[in-house]
Amino acid sequence: MDFQLSDEQQQLKKSVREFAEREIAPHVMKWDEACEFPLCVVKELGKLGLLGVVFPQEYAGAGMGYVEYVIAIEELSRRTPHSVPITSSLRAAKSRKRSTSAGLLPVSLSARGD
Repeated sequence: MDFQLSDEQQQLKKSVREFAEREIAPHVMKWDEACEFPLCVVKELGKLGLLGVVFPQEYAGAGMGYVEYVIAIEELSRRTPHSVPITSSLRAAKSRKRSTSAGLLPVSLSARGD
């Protein structure tokens, strides 16, 4: 068996890492202390296709697999302190005639560890 990441998975890993370093790492301690995580960052995660990773595209998901999901969570987790765990929830969402992945596998941060 080949346990190496594919080229696409390597690119996903690089993209998520760069996003986390650029958009999350510089602010994470401030967000942790304020017990908040800005909605604008969640929206950016959606634009990257990181909300609803394992859901099929016809349900407004990214249509990726669990390996890609773990890659995304792992890279985002590298940029957050232990007191700000990344959690996920599974929820499908549709909004009027346009589909949205905003409610699909949202990544949220909770300073309390909930």
